[in-house]
Amino acid sequence: GKFTDAESSLRRAHAIDNKNVVANYNLGLLYELYLQDYDLAIEHYKAYVEYSSSEDVKIVSRWIKLLERK
Repeated sequence: GKFTDAESSLRRAHAIDNKNVVANYNLGLLYELYLQDYDLAIEHYKAYVEYSSSEDVKIVSRWIKLLERK
């Protein structure tokens, strides 16, 4: 329930390395699911897709499309 604390920590990590896939993924989740800021969620999910080499980028790409429709 400490979403603002989580946001603060993740934003600090993102400021250090804006290509950090873990920070971008978790910021995307935080903004989408808990803070309902879909524009910021999309921004961080897109960064995750761009910089990640994980197989789940296809899933996250679908999440982006769904959020863009909201």
